[in-house]
Amino acid sequence: MPSAVAPRPSPPHADAAAAVSPATVQDALARGDLATAMAAAAGQVAASPDDGAAWKVLGALQWVLVSPAAALPALATAAQHLPDDAEAHSNLAAASVAVGDAAAGETAARRALALDPANAVAWDNLGVALAALHRHDEAEAAYREALARAPQRAATWHHLALLLRDLQRGDEARAAIRAAIERDPNHPEYPSLLGALLAADGEHAEAETWCRRAVERAPEASGPRSTLLLLLQHHGTLSPKKLFEAHREFGLRLERALGPVAPPQRPRDPERPLRLGFVSGDFRRHAAAHFIEPVWREIDRTRFRLHAYSVAPAADEVTSRLQGLVDAWTPAAGWSDDALAAAIRDDGIDILLDLSGHTAHHRLAVFARRPAPLQVSWIGYPGTTGLRAMDYYFVDRGFAPPGKLDSQFTERLVHLPTVSVFRPDPASPPVGPLPALARGHATFGSFNRSAKITAATLDAWSAVLAAVPGARLRIGAIDPSQGDRLRERLASHAIDTARVDLLPRTDLAAYLAAHHEVDLLLDTFPYTGGTTTAHGLWMGVPTLTFEGATLASRSSAAILRHAGLPQFIAADAAALAPLAAQWIERIAALAALRAGLREQLAAAPQRDARRVVEGLEDALRAMWRRHCSGKPPAPFRVAPRAIEPSDAAA
Repeated sequence: MPSAVAPRPSPPHADAAAAVSPATVQDALARGDLATAMAAAAGQVAASPDDGAAWKVLGALQWVLVSPAAALPALATAAQHLPDDAEAHSNLAAASVAVGDAAAGETAARRALALDPANAVAWDNLGVALAALHRHDEAEAAYREALARAPQRAATWHHLALLLRDLQRGDEARAAIRAAIERDPNHPEYPSLLGALLAADGEHAEAETWCRRAVERAPEASGPRSTLLLLLQHHGTLSPKKLFEAHREFGLRLERALGPVAPPQRPRDPERPLRLGFVSGDFRRHAAAHFIEPVWREIDRTRFRLHAYSVAPAADEVTSRLQGLVDAWTPAAGWSDDALAAAIRDDGIDILLDLSGHTAHHRLAVFARRPAPLQVSWIGYPGTTGLRAMDYYFVDRGFAPPGKLDSQFTERLVHLPTVSVFRPDPASPPVGPLPALARGHATFGSFNRSAKITAATLDAWSAVLAAVPGARLRIGAIDPSQGDRLRERLASHAIDTARVDLLPRTDLAAYLAAHHEVDLLLDTFPYTGGTTTAHGLWMGVPTLTFEGATLASRSSAAILRHAGLPQFIAADAAALAPLAAQWIERIAALAALRAGLREQLAAAPQRDARRVVEGLEDALRAMWRRHCSGKPPAPFRVAPRAIEPSDAAA
């Protein structure tokens, strides 16, 4: 399970620079009055623009009180005026990485280390920069060098844990984050990451304990609470009502802290071109980017102007491609919530769309500040944000029939004909023959994230294997450190591990080719498949699933319905195993369906970007017309190219 807390470089320490700063700054820092100290430092640099020490302390205070982005100019100026000050260059490295410029961060960190090879903070900042550049071996070496010089530095243990997680070395990652917790027991992000790592190993109960501990340590912080909410979506221990209440508490805390916030006023012309803003940390190699790209390519640019606000601290070739599809691109990593909200207001955004929900890098605190007249959540998270300030949530009838899930959302649900576009990899291997025909036995498979493999999932898989004697199960995306624990869990659910093959995480081409060895996919519960289910269909392999009571538990079923394959949806958990046995008995029919499935999907709604975009355009226009008429947001449905008269929102 990905944590909602993302890695950050180490902030500069104001006290380290204070010793060489003016007496007024030192006095304010001694009293703990950081705001006065920052004002005094700003006055000093205004009076003495060449005072590198004053620039350094100003930047350190701006980082703490405002944001890394706000601190970057001062820290860059400090490094310019203090060419032989290792700390000044290390601080510049931290700020550069925080705003997404990892290459500049590497340069500044190496300059700091050339001046002071024993500087543990500079080694740590170098590691964060190298990790953002995907130079993982070098990043690990830098972190270990930092720890050799400062083994009690908890932040470095945290950064190392994040890197080891990404390198699929789960046991080492857990050891590293436990070392961070031992050295700084009160830091909220450390138990949050441990909870995410435990969830990835299927240890959901212990994971929840650690995530709740993180929330207790920082009840007003968004990151740890979002990680807990994401875990609860996976775990399935709460009723839909309780799960909604947990999300609502998140929103209440954010909005209470801010007080009443009035949205900006925009010209209420119902037919004018609209400025759409998109906020995401996933404008990079990520599933969300592949869903948004075809929409941006197809949307009517005479009616909609597109503004993207990228809040991820790293970029890649997908980022570059996406940047060329919008009218305005704002790299906002490292910006404060206030600064980003102000920029969105200044850009005149009419409708602001959240593409992250409670996943990593989210900026829901920006949406709580109401920088746009209308705000919508879409794609990134299968559930409510919990914010009253979020007006709408885009779904389609396959995911949430009108009226069925409305009580689980603070947002008003807008039902599109199809909610998103699935574009398979153009280099996908061809569909292979049904392997059961040659092998004489069935092979089931799962390629979902390991955090989705709950006790409910294992119960369902156990029943399927019991109902189909001789069948095998292939489970993909398993890190090397997870194998033994997963086999223990399988055995505890009466699954003969001799019938199970565990496959390592791999690249996209090998992952798609692995479908050649599988007859049918088995879903996870209660957090069902999404992109994995769609990829399986493209490779000719349907997923056996059933619908639950939350949006996260209905994704696979919706995808199957859009593909014209409702016959793979069981009535409930108990009906899943009999359905699996029925399909294996109909082996010829399954083979024939597999052979023609890719061609069948070419006409499915999730392959039709134009259909998705038309529904999106009509929904956005309808909600804007309603806003212009002075009516509050309300749920409504959109039919292909027209709003259904009985549910018209305008």
